[in-house]
Amino acid sequence: MMFIPDYFDLLGDLSYIEDFGLLKAEVLPELNQLLVIDDIMIKKPVTATEDMPLLAAASVMAHHHLNILPVVKDNKVVGIISQMDICRAVYRVEKKK
Repeated sequence: MMFIPDYFDLLGDLSYIEDFGLLKAEVLPELNQLLVIDDIMIKKPVTATEDMPLLAAASVMAHHHLNILPVVKDNKVVGIISQMDICRAVYRVEKKK
């Protein structure tokens, strides 16, 4: 069976919530009925292009406090780049030196 993360799996690093069980039982059913993605999504996201230099993308992410950046081509999302992707690329370059 395929694992589908729930809200708390996606936000697993939030340490200020002490009792996730209580929050799941009391808040999630109501949220599930009241909200859809359109209600909370960013309507005009900051994006990168495939030909954007890596350090430029890192700068955009830092400036906007983003962990991920959608990559677009012809106004369609073709991928995403994350801070971890950038760290891996820098590590690979440094390792080759």
